[in-house]
Amino acid sequence: MLQAVQQILIEALLSDDPAAHLRAALPQATGLSAEERCWLEAIDSDGLHLSGLLVKKLRFERLTRADPALGELFAQQPAEFMQQFRAYVRAIPPSVYFPGQEAYRFRQWQATQQGEQ
Repeated sequence: MLQAVQQILIEALLSDDPAAHLRAALPQATGLSAEERCWLEAIDSDGLHLSGLLVKKLRFERLTRADPALGELFAQQPAEFMQQFRAYVRAIPPSVYFPGQEAYRFRQWQATQQGEQ
């Protein structure tokens, strides 16, 4: 049950509109107790949105601080970097803590994207 709560929350936090994602996902969600479902339905949408922004901000900071070239890309070509970053966030769920690990995962993801083109 806790795993179901965690899964639905992380998916919501990583989406562009966490509150809308949570509202849409709850009716189909399985593995939730009635109490957990009530908790999730009662989450403040502004708080959920702010939490989603913080998750993305922390990933952004880990990436740009760990890899100076990525920081420079953001400084010189912010639109291009943000397009890549958003695609990365959608494709790769957060699972690492240290900045170097995040940068390594981003570079791995980036290499697979270039290989697909």
